[in-house]
Amino acid sequence: RSSIPLKVEIIRDSTTDNLRIWSKNSAAYYANWIGLPFYAIPAAAGFLVDNSNPKRYTYPKNILINSSDGNLYYNIRKTYALTPYNNIVKTRPFSAITQQDPRVEFAIEHRTSNQFTSQFSAAYMLPLEYYLSDQNNVGYTIALEEKLYFNKMAPHGFYASLEGRFMTREYDAIFNTYNHYPTTIITDTISLVHQAGTINLKIGYQQVVNRIVFDVFLGMGVSQSNVTLFRNNKTPDPDWYSYSHGLLYRNLKEGQHTTASIPFGFQVGWLF
Repeated sequence: RSSIPLKVEIIRDSTTDNLRIWSKNSAAYYANWIGLPFYAIPAAAGFLVDNSNPKRYTYPKNILINSSDGNLYYNIRKTYALTPYNNIVKTRPFSAITQQDPRVEFAIEHRTSNQFTSQFSAAYMLPLEYYLSDQNNVGYTIALEEKLYFNKMAPHGFYASLEGRFMTREYDAIFNTYNHYPTTIITDTISLVHQAGTINLKIGYQQVVNRIVFDVFLGMGVSQSNVTLFRNNKTPDPDWYSYSHGLLYRNLKEGQHTTASIPFGFQVGWLF
């Protein structure tokens, strides 16, 4: 490994050409920069040592050599476009532990061209834990997303996407309310039906490493929700108001609501 370009000899039927492949900094070298905010002195020492070490450099593992226009040049990134695999199976590893709409979600992304992919996802909704002790939880989410990759190297690189999602859940909830005069605890139950349709615009970056896929994204959108509550009228109105405030915190206030959507997250998958 060295900072000196790697000389490559290309032998064809009638000609022989030479091409220089430039080296780049290795991932270990960049790790020193990442560690600076957390381990300042060890990371700084590692940076100083690696800065003059020729082993800080590495050469690309895959390159695409092109001579179609008469000029000989190489490209590193476009080798992703040559992969024979067109599908990715994904999951969101942290979606089950979120406070807002916890779920187990899987997705399939299919490459339709070097610039576009289509992604379909489905999720099973898990019970809500905040304010509620859920019984008979039934719910699901489905989504369709169209992705545009800026560098025409789908499914790798920066992208923008348009996503449509639909969510529905039905469950019975058991909760406790409190009367202050006199002090008593009343156990009550409700049935809740929550449906929501969402449109999101997202930007993200997807990295493919040896067929393992990492996808990070952030977006903005709008969500239209409809919530229907059924209660048994055991709880007096002041206590019901206190509980409904908790539902409002969860965007579960009865009626129709239009709210902002800010999707962000991380997915991991397998290219096949």
